[in-house]
Amino acid sequence: ERRGALVALIERMKIERHSGLAVLKAIEPMDSDFEKRNALVSLAKRMPDDRELVDRYRTVAKSMNDFERGQAEKALDRVKP
Repeated sequence: ERRGALVALIERMKIERHSGLAVLKAIEPMDSDFEKRNALVSLAKRMPDDRELVDRYRTVAKSMNDFERGQAEKALDRVKP
């Protein structure tokens, strides 16, 4: 449920540093790496080119298993801080 709500929010709002950090704070405690990855990928598609936001994204992704982390990291390819 959390991922669905976050993805809907991400798709409706303009993601800037402050809002992106707030979304990452909500994603971080999610138990399912699959759900966490899906939320992160949605966020990566709309994230601005911001070093702090990318660094925090990577920190959250580090908590996931290798496959899910790889997918989340791959989504950052379009963001080039």
